Amino acid sequence: MLLALLWPALWNGFPIVFYDTGGYLMRMFERELGFGRSAIYGAFLAAGIPLRLWPNVVAQTALVAWLAAIVLRVHGFGGRPALVAGIVAGLCALTGLPWYAAQLMPDIFLPGSSLLKS
Repeated sequence: MLLALLWPALWNGFPIVFYDTGGYLMRMFERELGFGRSAIYGAFLAAGIPLRLWPNVVAQTALVAWLAAIVLRVHGFGGRPALVAGIVAGLCALTGLPWYAAQLMPDIFLPGSSLLKS
């Protein structure tokens, strides 16, 4: 699943950089908060600098794979690794999911925060 989700970054030779990735990263080096820029995500990015940000994008894609498994478990299809792998492969082939998951941006956390407000 991780390779299917990581293929755009692997093809690019580097994780996909979103236009404001640097804004998040600079929070750690400027030591000030920026409007709409998470210092926590900046710290997460800074930790991956020694390995060219690959640990960050691998962690993000692992989170996407984990979320897919959790969704299946909630709907009564848990404990079926082949099913979740097939669904993730299908999503990678038919949607923009791998391009989204391979970008260095914190937006993956947005849907969960909107659920908490409900």
